[in-house]
Amino acid sequence: MVYLNTLDNGFISDDIPAIIRNPLLVHPARFWRDPSMLSVSLNFLLAGKDAFVYHLTNVLLHAVNSVLVFFVLRLLFSKIPSFLGALVFALHPVHTEAVAWISGRPYLFISLFFLLNFLVYHAATKQRRLRAGVYLFSLVLFAYLALNSFGYYLLFPAFIILVDVSLGRARRCWKFWLPYVALTCLKLSFVRMPLLYRIDSLAEPTGNLPAWNDPLLTAAHSFFSNLSVVFWPANLSLYHETARASQAALAIEVALFIALVAFMPLLFRKAKPLFAGLVLFILFLLPTFSPLAICCLVAERYLYLPSLLFSICFAFAYERYALRTALSARIFLFFFLAAVVALASRTIVRNNDWQDEKSFWRATFKASPENPRVLARMGDLYRQEGRIEDAVASFKKALAITPYDALIYNNLGVTYAQAGKHAEAAAAYQKATELNPGLAEAYFNLGNLYMASGRPHDAVRAYKQSIETNPYLAEAYVNMGAVYANEGNYQEAIQSYRKALEIFPGHAVAHANLSVAYYETGEYSLAQEHSRQAQSSGYRIDPGFANRLAAALDGSSDQHIK
Repeated sequence: MVYLNTLDNGFISDDIPAIIRNPLLVHPARFWRDPSMLSVSLNFLLAGKDAFVYHLTNVLLHAVNSVLVFFVLRLLFSKIPSFLGALVFALHPVHTEAVAWISGRPYLFISLFFLLNFLVYHAATKQRRLRAGVYLFSLVLFAYLALNSFGYYLLFPAFIILVDVSLGRARRCWKFWLPYVALTCLKLSFVRMPLLYRIDSLAEPTGNLPAWNDPLLTAAHSFFSNLSVVFWPANLSLYHETARASQAALAIEVALFIALVAFMPLLFRKAKPLFAGLVLFILFLLPTFSPLAICCLVAERYLYLPSLLFSICFAFAYERYALRTALSARIFLFFFLAAVVALASRTIVRNNDWQDEKSFWRATFKASPENPRVLARMGDLYRQEGRIEDAVASFKKALAITPYDALIYNNLGVTYAQAGKHAEAAAAYQKATELNPGLAEAYFNLGNLYMASGRPHDAVRAYKQSIETNPYLAEAYVNMGAVYANEGNYQEAIQSYRKALEIFPGHAVAHANLSVAYYETGEYSLAQEHSRQAQSSGYRIDPGFANRLAAALDGSSDQHIK
């Protein structure tokens, strides 16, 4: 119910290239190794570009995860505390990014398989005699997901060890951990190159070499920054500003973090559920502890499963303290109801931020006004609204912070082109390609600029460069075909349009342009076929062309056809 106001939300940010502009979604078999994208592909086949089905899928996944959280908590607590903890998990606003954003779905799937497989593993090993078939199913499921690069799922062995130790099952179950650990080690042996690529890609937009940070300071700062978001979810944002902390504040964070680690053995003896929740929270934050940046320091989608710590704290407080007296039960009930109302209200309000691109980026800008990525997005928003000067100012402000970001230069070029400033646009695109020679969009936009400026040969060259860097850019083939057609080179145009349709079979403009090209070469039946396919894809064929094509098919004279 809390997420009902997400069902009429649109596609936001990464949803656009991943869904709206992704020609591969018509082939679900391509995604057999990625359950999240497979589900997106099936959504696309079912609903096309209707966002309702995608959002409904996310809400249902979150509902299932909340039920699974209840069953996991039941291993640590009795029924009522487990229910309260699961309810807190269902309502927590930090989950909005993963649930209300279609592109947050991978974190829902990670958690789904994580929790489900843990329950399967526990069912296989809870009796003294191993249930071999159930255990094998758990192991095969882990192997499929882990070996197919399913991110955080690689922490699964650490999680089952953690819970078994907390439940006093370590001596009996340690041998069952070994296959999971072995598969994880096998996977980790192959991640060195992708990890190095990730480090370089994060450093590339800033133009800096990867910086080596103090790991203890990074760990402490990350831990408390993420903990504050979970326990006080007030200032939520897609991009959290890097916290500006004094040396004294950082020293206090390090001291508190060291004290917390030293306190863990006592916590294990006195409050095993809290120990398990805290270790789980730290486990999922390990990538943010890296001295070389491999991810954002704070991202709400990262906290989807680690927020279990919040649920465990509620369940533990109820079971340990609330039922001691009637007064304590009433006090706890009052605070719990207040927390539920506050969390649900914050989630509903946060859901509205994800309504559409405008509401989303304005809310993000309000929370993170100095973030260069947010400034760049605001520049795009201003450009779409026709506020060219504001757009240019926003892009330039972003570039003052990150002067080597190729994407921002590309978007600045689009803004100049929209304003008719072709020289400035070309300079911005050229700068983007210098900073990032693999940025296909910059070459594509440069090709569009050359085509509009009457420079067909330069346009074809730019389109070919964009295709070299991104062979799946169907639009580049379509526009290159248009250049060939304008030059009267219909055979080359036909080849380009056909390549576009190989990538994106339902591309309406490619079908329409191909129809015209076939008509000009006298292949009228093919022209008619592609005209029909263009219309079935929603393209409105020019009535004059339709009449000429019909006349040609009826065998009219050449003079009449012309």
